[in-house]
Amino acid sequence: MTSEERKIMAGILFCPGDPELRAIKLKAHKLNQDYNRLYEDETQAREAILKDLLGSIGQGTFLQGPITFHYGCHTTIGSNVFI
Repeated sequence: MTSEERKIMAGILFCPGDPELRAIKLKAHKLNQDYNRLYEDETQAREAILKDLLGSIGQGTFLQGPITFHYGCHTTIGSNVFI
């Protein structure tokens, strides 16, 4: 975790222009787009994207889409959740 990410977690002012944060945001943006291009029944591809995008995601969870996560990796979603 970068120093700017630690600031995010602490709820204090951080620099969104930090190169490492910008890279995380770009990755999340691309994965959001990839997920949103898939059909609902392409479950394996959708699950793979969510596992790469999010901090963690529980079993039996379904995201309707379209989705938008700013960084993604700081988000955790439990099991049996419908979003």
